[in-house]
Amino acid sequence: MNWRKFFFKNYPAKIALLLMAVFLWFFVITGRNYDQVLNIPISITNLQENRVFLQTPESEAVIRFRGKGTSLLLLSLFGDAHINLDIASIKQFYNYPIRLEHVKWAPGINVQVDEVLSPDTVHIRLDDKVQCKKKIQPMLNVIPAEGYGIISPVKCKPDSAELIGPKTILDGLSFISTQVKEIDGATTPINMKLGLIPPEGGTVDVSPVDVRVIVQIDKIVEKQLTDVPVSVINCPPDQPGTCEPPTVDVKLIGARSVLDDIQRDNLMVSVSAGGHQTSTETLTPLVHLPDHVELLEVIPDTVKIIY
Repeated sequence: MNWRKFFFKNYPAKIALLLMAVFLWFFVITGRNYDQVLNIPISITNLQENRVFLQTPESEAVIRFRGKGTSLLLLSLFGDAHINLDIASIKQFYNYPIRLEHVKWAPGINVQVDEVLSPDTVHIRLDDKVQCKKKIQPMLNVIPAEGYGIISPVKCKPDSAELIGPKTILDGLSFISTQVKEIDGATTPINMKLGLIPPEGGTVDVSPVDVRVIVQIDKIVEKQLTDVPVSVINCPPDQPGTCEPPTVDVKLIGARSVLDDIQRDNLMVSVSAGGHQTSTETLTPLVHLPDHVELLEVIPDTVKIIY
């Protein structure tokens, strides 16, 4: 038997019969009554202007509907089923029971609510709405690569954020944090966006929603300065002193960008004459250094004051 010829002979009529059979089956099936469980949103209306949620209420409910198959299909696709709770009269706390009459959907769809499965109650917790400014705490952990270092504290731009939310939560908040981020092996300055994390609990609006977090990274190098003059300080007015030797060599280590600015004529090395009245005592010179620079060695490491 030639099956190909069998299937394609009078195929328009066969397709029409198949479609009629499918339609008849669909009509019979969807004409029966069924139960259908849907997750639908909970809409809360008429919140007073000066109030805000201290605790975020439940936002979705599980409802069992009953009706014919066609009606349940329309409900699922176009029914806009939802729960509407009016809280205009609520001042602070209220456990709002969900009743069958709270469930709404588009008119013309012939279904009924069989049962509210969950939640049976929406917990309304309200508080005074306040606005305040809080410092931003950057949660960026930077690990420089070997031979590199962080040469400035981690900074945020802007360094504070405006918050609007429940008074109870914001009064107890010292700062607002960024997202947590770790960067390992950094060799160049970091300038990146991190989102701000609203405090847990109630509804808190944060502005801006993200900030720039900046970290200065620089290569750590050594530098030696020769013949740096040593100043003698705290000498008696009638007994000026001079240093012997008058200069020292200084070896430093630190951030390259900082060391580049340090020269022998702007590096202060001093020795104090206070309490030292003879030329036989040896004293250790004091090297005055900026941040992110460390002293490795002074040559010679001791000097004398000559009166």
